[in-house]
Amino acid sequence: DGFIPCLSSNAERESEASNRIWSYRLSQDTAYMDALKLTITSKLNRNDSDDIKMLLSALSTTIGSILVTGKVSAQPFSAWETSMQSEALNSLKLSNIALKRGAFSGLKRLVCGLAFSYVNEDTMTNPFWEGIDYPGPLVNNVEGGIEDKVQGAEKMYDFIVQGAVIDTSKWKEQKTIEYDCVIIGSGAGGSVAAANLAEAGYSVLIVEKGSYVQQHDISQREAEALDTMYERHGLLTTSDGQVTILAGSTLGGGTTVNWSCCIETPEHVRAEWVHEHGLTQFKPGGEFDSSMEHVLRRIGAKRDHIALNGMNLKLEKGLKAMNVKYEYTKQNLRDCEAASAGYICFGDRTGNKNGALSTFLVDAAKNGAKIITNARADHVLFDAADNSNAPRKAVGVSLSVGDSVFNVKAKRCVISAAGSLHSPCFLLRSGLTNSHIGKHLHLHPVVGAYGEFSDSIHGYLQAPMTIACKDVCMGPKLDGYGAFIECPSMHPGLAAATLPWNNAKKFRQNISKLKNMSANIVLQRDKSEGRIRLSDDGFNPTIDYDLSADDKTSMLEALIVATKAVIASGAEQVSTASNTDSGISFTDEMDKTTPLVNRLESKKAKAYFAVMKKKGIEKHSIGVFSAHQMGTCRLSVSPNRGVCDENGETWDCDDLYICDASTFPTASGANPMCTTLAISHMISSRIAKRLQYEDNLLAGDLLLKTRRLVEEHKLKRNERKLHLHRESSNYKLWNVISVVVLALAALYFQGISAASERLDSSLPKLF
Repeated sequence: DGFIPCLSSNAERESEASNRIWSYRLSQDTAYMDALKLTITSKLNRNDSDDIKMLLSALSTTIGSILVTGKVSAQPFSAWETSMQSEALNSLKLSNIALKRGAFSGLKRLVCGLAFSYVNEDTMTNPFWEGIDYPGPLVNNVEGGIEDKVQGAEKMYDFIVQGAVIDTSKWKEQKTIEYDCVIIGSGAGGSVAAANLAEAGYSVLIVEKGSYVQQHDISQREAEALDTMYERHGLLTTSDGQVTILAGSTLGGGTTVNWSCCIETPEHVRAEWVHEHGLTQFKPGGEFDSSMEHVLRRIGAKRDHIALNGMNLKLEKGLKAMNVKYEYTKQNLRDCEAASAGYICFGDRTGNKNGALSTFLVDAAKNGAKIITNARADHVLFDAADNSNAPRKAVGVSLSVGDSVFNVKAKRCVISAAGSLHSPCFLLRSGLTNSHIGKHLHLHPVVGAYGEFSDSIHGYLQAPMTIACKDVCMGPKLDGYGAFIECPSMHPGLAAATLPWNNAKKFRQNISKLKNMSANIVLQRDKSEGRIRLSDDGFNPTIDYDLSADDKTSMLEALIVATKAVIASGAEQVSTASNTDSGISFTDEMDKTTPLVNRLESKKAKAYFAVMKKKGIEKHSIGVFSAHQMGTCRLSVSPNRGVCDENGETWDCDDLYICDASTFPTASGANPMCTTLAISHMISSRIAKRLQYEDNLLAGDLLLKTRRLVEEHKLKRNERKLHLHRESSNYKLWNVISVVVLALAALYFQGISAASERLDSSLPKLF
């Protein structure tokens, strides 16, 4: 009740639905309270769950309430008037102690996000949706005024009906379970690798830890989609709670739930990968370009059918007024104007999207690839080499499916495409020791600016991310570490979780205007490097990440540009995602007669920007999100620079490859799907050619070219590993020598000290 208390309505709010926004009391809604309890006890990771339980336990006592909130009362928090609860929450928000601000931010995201996304199973709706004019699921919603017609939509391939998804209970009867290639993960990386290897004639097993939600089971409900198709039910955060992380965990991975924005790897990023990381395959006109062209063609990524929804139209209007450059982004949607294109982050109910479920996984299945879902890849199985000095070789994977454990033999290779969060965990569980595993994590941290308009925007309808402003992409230092400005798809749960909470009344005012609201988000190419560790359960990732000063400076610069674009597009109310930002208003008569772009030069606008600069990107004060995770098993030219070689093969183990965004040497600086698809296509094409060469299936020029590449790669790989071994041996030798020298020196000086002591004791006797 402290976050969303029951407030009195006024005469202007005539409809019952509008009044409900203000008067509805969630604490008396059994369905909501049950959903909240279930989330805390069963869906949060153990540490977060324990922290919230401890906080709530403290607030249930008088002393604990005083210590947590600083408010003196003879009663515990739960017995306070809601106005006093709101004041106490406000004091947490404004605390100088980051831990208290973090507690506020975590509770606010959880309580408010769930409040506007959960569905009462009896009424099959949310009590606030009607009042904020949110249509809910568009399935069979013609009577609600939105007719969802998708041009060119197709019935999606059903992997269960077609026999691609297999029943693992039959494995219990088999002595040996074997495939040529076992691929962990089914997203942008795994789907492409599976398609390439299956097409090359090899038997493929795709292992997906998430579930397969068939087309007819996609409900288009926000809370349900987050619960069933996202990592940790959409509740994943960094270990300190600073960044909320959205990642797909379903068949098709991120391609099933992303916003369909297709941007190729920026040229300056590729140049950095070539010149600073030595990865020549990213040179213009080379192999990577061929792979990029192939994957873009297969997913139908194009911009000639772009239609801007209300939110992108506002962004375009603001950027034009400011004379700032932008471009339309390619989309892998058949129909950008379809209303349901805005619901694509909840799965593809209409067959509009060319994600992995409609492209590469279909290609793989039609060539015989098999899929298991709700399966956990525990660790790699290695060969029992007689020579302990010989490199380890991957020969299979140990899988857990329910209560059963299966050892699946991989006759030719194992590929981890589990993503930047889980690929390093898989390698760590398997005992690999490369020091770079899990390091160099990049998140493309996101902050937002919001605008409220007099006209309807409906930012949750139609394709969401069709414009990208790259004006600040080179960053304050012009080193390529800047930001893109784009638009999200803004459904009630996401909006409530990200909108600033200044006080209970203002928060309700903001969320009640959802249909009139736009959001410009800043997507930062981060220099910051985080780390993935295995959590206490031995499976899930723990994510350590902190924003660097450079990234904060760049994000702030881009956020000011994004905010200016909101103002220049005609917003009446403007704010950022900072919980301490009370916003700025443009509703008086002078504002209405001032040209929009001239508002940026007004005294109040300049004062607002000055306050933004002073506050900066303060930890736990401004909401930071991430939908992109990259770089934890990066490609490299040497084992002391990364986890994999140029072919994606891990330095620690032969025939174990990585084909996902964890291979990125740095953050990509653009939505990473296309880069991931292209890298996976490049790596898996090399694997397929190598296997075909070993099987004598190639002829002519292709045979000669492949033979040369395979032999060169083998020679280089062995040389580098030998060099590293020598370096390691020399390092160990120098360590031994250093220890011996230090020991001798200690003995020597100890002897001098003893002699000195004897001299000191004998000198007095001489006199």
